[in-house]
Amino acid sequence: MMRLLAAVFCLSMVCGCTSQAEKTMGGGVAFFYPELETYDQEGLFSVAYPASKGNWAAARNAAKSDQFMKATTTFEASSLPKGFDDRKAAKDEVVAAAKAFHDKAKSSAPSTEVESAYGTLKEALKKLRGADAK
Repeated sequence: MMRLLAAVFCLSMVCGCTSQAEKTMGGGVAFFYPELETYDQEGLFSVAYPASKGNWAAARNAAKSDQFMKATTTFEASSLPKGFDDRKAAKDEVVAAAKAFHDKAKSSAPSTEVESAYGTLKEALKKLRGADAK
């Protein structure tokens, strides 16, 4: 019986039955931004998937498409969720990075510059989502 209780205690400590998950998550209000989710689906996915596979030719084609620019323009015109006005600069940074990435993709810039512009866009998105706080 003591072994069973000891096992249950150890299991509860390993599985996180304490409030450790709450401590690492940070709490607070979740950043839910429907327009960013739409931008992810309509603009960024077509670029992010080939980029993640190292297919920079396909990523470049997607980035220079009218669909990517239309999604970027729509996202730029959207307003931030209520209570998150402090992320306006981060949103502007995402839009500027997306436009710079689009311009690099349309130009005859080398692939390394296109990859760098995409990296800048990804970092800007992390800031907007609040992922840079760690």
